Amino acid sequence: MSEAISLPKASVGRRAAASGLETLLLFSGMVLFSALAPITVFITEIFCVLLAILWGLKDLNGGAWSLSKRLTSTRVVDRATGEIPGNGRLVLRNSYYLVLCLLSALPILEWATLGLVGLVMVVDLLIMVATPDNRRIGDFLANTQVVPVKS
Repeated sequence: MSEAISLPKASVGRRAAASGLETLLLFSGMVLFSALAPITVFITEIFCVLLAILWGLKDLNGGAWSLSKRLTSTRVVDRATGEIPGNGRLVLRNSYYLVLCLLSALPILEWATLGLVGLVMVVDLLIMVATPDNRRIGDFLANTQVVPVKS
C-alpha cells in the first residue's frame, strides 16, 4: 500500500454523528424487518437485501449519496492521494456491513446477525475514537479516510 499523505481529519464528533445516523437507520431497519418477518413471510427479507445493497453503495463517488456525509460536510478520500477513491474501494469500505446485512435476510440467522452487526458497530466506533486519524475498520480495508469538505 502507498504511504499516506498528510490529510485533514474529520473530527470524532463529525465521524460519530455521520456513522451514528447511518448506523441507526440501518440497524432500525434491520430490527423492524426481522420483527415483521413472521407475519410477512419473505417480503421483509427482500427489504433487508435492498437495505444491505443501499448501505454498501452509500459511499459511491466519495460519499455523494450519503445523507450523513452531506449533513456533516465530510467525504471519503484515498489516503495515498487525497482524491476520491474508485467505487470498488468504496464498496470494499462497507463490505463487512453489506455481508452482515445480507446474512440477516436468512431467517435462521437474522437475530444472531443483528447482534453481530451491533457488536461490529461498537467496535467500529471504538477503533474510530482510538486511532489518530479517526478511521474505522472499513477505512483500513480500503485505505481511505474521511475528511472535512472545504467550504
